[in-house]
Amino acid sequence: GHSYVVNRKTDEKILWRCNKYQIFKCRARIHTSDGMIVKRLQEHNHAGNQAKVEATGAINKIKNMAVNSQESSQQIIASVMSELSPAVVGQMPSTSCIKRTIRHSRNIYDCSPPNPTHLSQLEIPLEYRFTHKLELFLIFDNPEAGNDRMLIFATQKNLLLLARAKTDVIPAVFALLHRKNEETYTKLLQELKRHQGQLNPERIMTDFEIAAINGFHTVFPQSQQRGCFFHFCQCIYREIQSNGLKYEYENNAEFALKLRMLSALAFVPTDQIVTSFEALCDSNILPPSAQPVIDYVEDNWIGRPDRRAVRRDPRYAHALWNCYEDTGENLPKTNNSCEGWHRSFSSLVSSNHPTLWKFIDKLKDEQGRNEAVIEQYVAGEDLPPRKKKYRDAAERLRRVVSDY
Repeated sequence: GHSYVVNRKTDEKILWRCNKYQIFKCRARIHTSDGMIVKRLQEHNHAGNQAKVEATGAINKIKNMAVNSQESSQQIIASVMSELSPAVVGQMPSTSCIKRTIRHSRNIYDCSPPNPTHLSQLEIPLEYRFTHKLELFLIFDNPEAGNDRMLIFATQKNLLLLARAKTDVIPAVFALLHRKNEETYTKLLQELKRHQGQLNPERIMTDFEIAAINGFHTVFPQSQQRGCFFHFCQCIYREIQSNGLKYEYENNAEFALKLRMLSALAFVPTDQIVTSFEALCDSNILPPSAQPVIDYVEDNWIGRPDRRAVRRDPRYAHALWNCYEDTGENLPKTNNSCEGWHRSFSSLVSSNHPTLWKFIDKLKDEQGRNEAVIEQYVAGEDLPPRKKKYRDAAERLRRVVSDY
């Protein structure tokens, strides 16, 4: 139940004295060698505090985890505190104090450069330009572009696999962009094509960001573009929310089912979308309160008739969001695998506002993990299959569509 501090060191051993030496003039001492106590000198003249000793050990464990693990401060604290007795917990510092200790421990071992405050100050050191296996990772950087600067991380093997990919998904390219406009997306894709001339995808799936859609069409005009069905549904759901129908949609199953018929239009043949939409509207199935949502779908996804009763082109072409053929061919209808990767990577970074250097370090870690998957893939092994519940749902949907 006592603690000691280093008094002095020799070549053979370390000499310790009681940490209460100044307060109680305690003359108790120990000698250690290779972590073992080899000698004890005198007794303590004060009572020990086993709980305090264990609390000190817990703090040291927290410091060690801070340096050697990627867990968040909250995760580290919860992991260690759950193992302590109430008496020891009572001797621990406050949570805010422990969090400061974790940050301090990590800062001591953080040898990364200062985080730049402006793009013009950004210089990428060599260690951040290569993977852990010393392959070139930063394949493009244009500091002369100022505020339009772009960083692209990938390896040549990644790009080759991306060029050969059909529907399997392995994270291959990581890009840091300052803007999300058509010009930026076009520049990014042109650079990827310049680095890998075989890059000419048959199918491209994105969300419904017009700038990205146009950028892909500019660089890969022959590719078949598809929008993610999940994001299609989200677009309609946001319109439901903005028109005050959220409560009714979430608490009235029949009301929700009727509105989901609008998103179900994605599963009829492309040439029957308009007639199916008109039949749905004429059937009086859709509730009158949903008229603003119906108008939104007609304006953006169907095409509203002009004064001559000829439908205008919608904002999003029918072929972009239609899933009829893809469902029949058992092709992906969403890019949820990418969304899942984003959640996983955010958890790995474990910080809402990481420094650029920490972010690149985590990209290098992610690349290292992906390399193992890539090697298995090249060797002929299949990628991990989707969960059974998703496979079963896709098969049920395929059967329904095939019977249409």
